[in-house]
Amino acid sequence: MARPKGGYKNAKGEKLPGVSTVAKLIEEPGGLIHWAWQLGMDGIDYQEAREHAADAGTAAHAAIEQWKRGGP
Repeated sequence: MARPKGGYKNAKGEKLPGVSTVAKLIEEPGGLIHWAWQLGMDGIDYQEAREHAADAGTAAHAAIEQWKRGGP
């Protein structure tokens, strides 16, 4: 899901950081490194696994946005 043109904002219109921005604040990326390593050990391409997870996240975000706007 692409970042909205004006960035993320809460109900008051205040700017909020995206999850990637917050994740970069964590100095120790050990969990992600281990995840990628384990995928490699299991013979799974981490890039494909990441895209699959991103697709699921994008669908979830779209459903939530639709719900927030009163849609199905």
